[in-house]
Amino acid sequence: LISRRLVQSDEQGGVTLLPALAEVVYAELPVETQEEMHGQAAQIRAERGEYTAAAFHLYAAGQSEAAVELWYPQRSNEINRGQAGAALAIFSQISQRRLTSERRKELLLLRSELHELIGEPARVIDELSSIEWTRGDPATPEAMLRLGHAQDAQGQSDAALDTYQAGLDTVTQLLRQGAQLHVQRSLTHLRQREMQQAWKEANLARFHAETMLGVVHDQRGDYETARAHYISALATAEEADYPAGMAQSHHYLAMLAGRHGVMAEALPHFEQAIDFYERVGDRVNREYVRSNLASAYIQTGQFAEALAPAEQAMRFFEAMGNPFRTAQNASNLAEAHAELGNLEPAQRYAELVLAQEEPHSHPYALYTLGTVYKQRGDWERSWLSYDHCRQMAETNDDTYLLAFAWRALGEVYVATQQQASADAAFAQALELFQRLNIAEEVRRTEELM
Repeated sequence: LISRRLVQSDEQGGVTLLPALAEVVYAELPVETQEEMHGQAAQIRAERGEYTAAAFHLYAAGQSEAAVELWYPQRSNEINRGQAGAALAIFSQISQRRLTSERRKELLLLRSELHELIGEPARVIDELSSIEWTRGDPATPEAMLRLGHAQDAQGQSDAALDTYQAGLDTVTQLLRQGAQLHVQRSLTHLRQREMQQAWKEANLARFHAETMLGVVHDQRGDYETARAHYISALATAEEADYPAGMAQSHHYLAMLAGRHGVMAEALPHFEQAIDFYERVGDRVNREYVRSNLASAYIQTGQFAEALAPAEQAMRFFEAMGNPFRTAQNASNLAEAHAELGNLEPAQRYAELVLAQEEPHSHPYALYTLGTVYKQRGDWERSWLSYDHCRQMAETNDDTYLLAFAWRALGEVYVATQQQASADAAFAQALELFQRLNIAEEVRRTEELM
């Protein structure tokens, strides 16, 4: 058969039919035989840990219920292995009407997660709105969280708030108990002498605790303490072989370093996070990271480098129908072009931001318009834009932008020979940059005084 090229050796003692011939032979088999052989193949694949392939064979064997039951608890690992696209192709063909109530909910949750990964929030909304999620159902928090994310991504902010509220009672309790559950699982494994699993559960609890401590100190502006907790979380995720946790830690470390102007440290973390999300097919998180990479380039004055990631991310979020992320990236593009002296595209992108119903992005667009008018020598419009930006930053409690707005106003006052006002504006900016502990911006402000 090998000499006649009907089969080929797998070099491990086995042979396989050529693909074209396999299709012919398969078509000739009775349906009952096909289903029986798919069932056998599913068992072999599952024993090897190839759960997506096993789910395909179960579906082909007419065992949709078993396919969902097998794949649902393994979905995180399979997504991390890059199987999201293959899984969606399988489970999009399964009708929820053929499943029991429990499996139906699992099918909707896993399909919504897979649609979310590839940036299809409208499909997530359709999936999760097709049944009622009751308050006492343990699956409700995840359903409400994913539904809220999708509504938010579609610009349905009020609906998203209602959805988040609907899941709050259950999800808050689960979040409070999350670390304790990992601890209890660890203790149970310990009593059963399952040391490796006990160690892993304890490390997962530690990872979540270190991450939350990092976020708390990050929000407080305590850079060094936040960095120490994020590094500890990354090390813990690596020890526990938790790839999604590693990517999350790399992203947090990248954003933290970027905000503090340490791009040499930030860039490798951005690259690690993007590589992971690219590998597992998580397009949404990949573009979230890319958006923040563009922001970091801008924060460190590398405006030309910011253009490519901002343009790529903006195209993705425009196609996705996410006005918030579209505005974020348009704002980055506006600022980068303004600093590079490309005034026409800078103004165009700034006006695009103002056209979005995302008021939290508007002060950044106003700051850019102030810069455009400043470079054109239109000091009155420049002052109006910067001052409007300042007022909105104060309202939003955005200390970071407020510092830049005060410094920009100081430069306008200098240009229009209002030295007393300039001194006061620079003093405000300096105090804010010192509070934020951004040494480079403190130095630049002092040079202007």
